[in-house]
Amino acid sequence: MKTKQIFLLIVVILTLIQLVACVPFTTKPVPPVSTPTATASAETRLNEAHLLMQQDKCAEAMSILNALIEERPDWNLPYEDRYSCNISFQSNMLTVQQGYYLAALQDLNTLIQLNKNRKVIRSHR
Repeated sequence: MKTKQIFLLIVVILTLIQLVACVPFTTKPVPPVSTPTATASAETRLNEAHLLMQQDKCAEAMSILNALIEERPDWNLPYEDRYSCNISFQSNMLTVQQGYYLAALQDLNTLIQLNKNRKVIRSHR
């Protein structure tokens, strides 16, 4: 009788693991933060994001970093900071944590690509 209960428990756990693995990837929306004024330079806004990150307010820094990346897609510093924020986010849900890691990997891939492009540009001079 006890063997049947253990077997049933194992089947239930394996089924739950399979269900969790099949859940579609979704990211947690980042709450909007008041955007800096249009006159603020990109460096100033990056420093603002750095300060927020030092205060463990990565969710707030992400909106600034995303705006900087949208404005200047060839600038590597916002990608580095966004990578750091994504790695530092913690979640008890496996799929959410995987989403943060996936976003961090995408930023690393972009940084690698930017670095390759810079080497190509330098080699042509």
